[in-house]
Amino acid sequence: MAPPAFNDFGADCENLFTEHHNQGSVSYGHKGKMGCGADYNFALKNETGSKDLTWDVTANCHNMEITYDHLNTVSKKLAFNVKQVPGLAAEYNCSFNTASGLDLGDLNFNYANEKANVNLKSNLATSPKITFDAAVDTQFHGVGTVGVAGSFDVGSGAMGPVALGMHRAVGNTQISWKAANMMNPCVGSASVFVKTPANKDFCCVGVQVNTDDNAKLSVA
Repeated sequence: MAPPAFNDFGADCENLFTEHHNQGSVSYGHKGKMGCGADYNFALKNETGSKDLTWDVTANCHNMEITYDHLNTVSKKLAFNVKQVPGLAAEYNCSFNTASGLDLGDLNFNYANEKANVNLKSNLATSPKITFDAAVDTQFHGVGTVGVAGSFDVGSGAMGPVALGMHRAVGNTQISWKAANMMNPCVGSASVFVKTPANKDFCCVGVQVNTDDNAKLSVA
């Protein structure tokens, strides 16, 4: 099993504070299957206090996903595995809007094996912006997975700050640390996430600590 991607460090704890405790909207979804065998999903959402109703319809067939939404945007996603390189997968996203026209989108590559998880993403433009991240299972006792993430602007030739992170999962417990700039590794966010399968009242417990200028402690 591949180690988690850098962007997934602390994701379960973050979702505990966002997705599972969102009181700001009402949503409805319906899933089904078409006669041709494709899966579809219809979703409605209304933000609390807003009169606007957003919706989208998504169809999935083999390696392609097509979405049409309330903004008259048609989005397409094509995902496939590169058979010549085991562990390498590619994904292409593009869209068309009746007002703004065609967006060539972006191209993503993911390479994963038992020791590493590497991602590379670039938008399709004359001067693309490239983002990358890599996570490696150090296999050292008590360390777990270590990862970095960064970006490069081809047009300006500028390299963005390189983020540093660590993640360790043991049983039902996950501990993570992410710093936005590896040159200042003590400024960032830490999280502890614990699943409680034996507890009938709570599925999990999460703690987040932020050490930047606006330091905070959150518990859910």
